[in-house]
Amino acid sequence: MTSIKLLDRETKEIFEEQPPAKNALVWLYKDNLISKIARFLIAYVPFLGWAYAKFQKTPLSKNSIDPFIEKYHVNRSEFLTENFSSFSDFFERRLKASARPIHSDEKKLVSPADGRVKLIEEKTFDVKGKSFSLEKLVNDTKLAKKFENGKILTVRLAPQDYHRLHAPLDGRVLSVKKMKGPLFSVSPIALKKNLSILQENKRVLLEFENYAMVLVGATFVGTIHLKVKEEDEVKKGDEIGHFSFGGSMCVLLLKEGVSVEEDLHFPDGEVLIKMGQPIASL
Repeated sequence: MTSIKLLDRETKEIFEEQPPAKNALVWLYKDNLISKIARFLIAYVPFLGWAYAKFQKTPLSKNSIDPFIEKYHVNRSEFLTENFSSFSDFFERRLKASARPIHSDEKKLVSPADGRVKLIEEKTFDVKGKSFSLEKLVNDTKLAKKFENGKILTVRLAPQDYHRLHAPLDGRVLSVKKMKGPLFSVSPIALKKNLSILQENKRVLLEFENYAMVLVGATFVGTIHLKVKEEDEVKKGDEIGHFSFGGSMCVLLLKEGVSVEEDLHFPDGEVLIKMGQPIASL
């Protein structure tokens, strides 16, 4: 799979997205020995990602901001400021509050991020011999039991997306769990080869009453910044953290009885969504 079928939630248009560095990703996730060695080194050798991310924090990286905005049609009018000190600063940008209105219905969970949504209903299955399970994803038998009869939504953040994360609903942070791991790509090209990447990569879990969020790091995303801790109270739309440079993913686990919005059922691909839009209902 070298392209990704996307449904634009607002226009209802279906189109194909060409992921950044598509050719490199296709090569990297081939089954030959050289590709396997290359992706092992990128995922497991922290220095490689650290060095690349370090450069993105230097003033020299500013030169790539304008070409990136033009290539991926990033909307400048939404930026809170354009005074970026580096590409990493641009990547972690804030938006004007008016750019992402929060759906006001108290029974609706909203998307925690801009991205591409995919509904995963199976909780335990094999993909090309690689076992994926909810229990492995959360690394907690009791917590997996809590969500075993619910739904799983993945929100994939592409490099051009707004990368700050927000609370889907009012509530209290019941627990926070940080899990170490490698940094494989979470592009559909990679996940189609091996969905168990989601339960292997470095990740952070935030548990709430009716849902949980698993923030999954990815290639060149070595740091997941949290603004909340256990027992904190949050309001829907509050910023709870952000990802550093690179693509990344948020996995939403919904308790039984929480229903996913009908227009997010798109088995052929992913649905483009913006932070603050309704994603599920209590």
